[in-house]
Amino acid sequence: YDAPVAAEQQRTLAVIRTGPKSGFYFDVFRSRATQPKPGDFHDYLYHNMGQSLSVSGPDGGPLSLAPSQTLATQAGLLKGYTYFKNERSSDATGDFRATFTVKLAGGSERVMGLWMPGSVDRRVFTLDAPQNRAIRTAMAPEFSTMPMPTLLVRQTGDAWARPFVGVFEPYIGTEGASIRTVRALPGRDGDGGPVACVVEGKDYSAFLAQDDSEVPQPRVREGHTFQGAFGVVLTRNGAASELYLGRGMQLGSGNIRVASAGGKPVSASLRRNSDGKGWQYSADGAITVTLPGGKPITLPVAQDKPVRGNGSR
Repeated sequence: YDAPVAAEQQRTLAVIRTGPKSGFYFDVFRSRATQPKPGDFHDYLYHNMGQSLSVSGPDGGPLSLAPSQTLATQAGLLKGYTYFKNERSSDATGDFRATFTVKLAGGSERVMGLWMPGSVDRRVFTLDAPQNRAIRTAMAPEFSTMPMPTLLVRQTGDAWARPFVGVFEPYIGTEGASIRTVRALPGRDGDGGPVACVVEGKDYSAFLAQDDSEVPQPRVREGHTFQGAFGVVLTRNGAASELYLGRGMQLGSGNIRVASAGGKPVSASLRRNSDGKGWQYSADGAITVTLPGGKPITLPVAQDKPVRGNGSR
């Protein structure tokens, strides 16, 4: 693939488990031209099986998508875009949700929901892409001849300091999505840096943060302290139940904290047991853990080991 403009790109993908039968995907995509110029843009493209694609705005109502020819007029620049049909688009400065629906005879609808925070100079397109023949032997026959619903999000200008942040949840139509809202937390302007969002679910809240800085600095957002490349805090019943620190120095929520004990970035997780009594941890380097009612304790490299010796509860 030869990009029409030389660019630097970075992607962070994570799977967040929220229950025995629920979870979501978290995606942060940054892109910037190596030699920026006026009129530069960066596209985020996602397609999914289904007979329909709908997009709703911040108020939950349908986004006003109007017929457009923006992508068709750029066929010389991005030749693959000539295969797209039925182009419709709208400004996406506000948060939006895209819903891909698969309807099978005699069964419940299968749905993929995509939540994405809005941004200035951002536009969303819905399109029909050519049918998917790559996995035709694994699909119902009707899908091998059906156009594939496609979502394209365009960021005019820099998409590094204002990256694309997507939250994806697959679910059964009769059960509904576990996600209620996705909102971005205010960040700093400039050349990259941290992005953070909060996913509110039926019975949980997830704080997610990603930082592209070579030497991340400590950040405090809504009671969470984060310093690293990636961090997740999962909260249930008003208390943190799981923390994950990816290549970082520290992650904390209230009186719970996990931090590097050796002065170098580590990846570590801290998880409350399902019975609510005690904690398990994993780490690829020495860490210091602080739990409610306990004192900081240093723990060695381990995989799914109990936290002991700090008097915590």
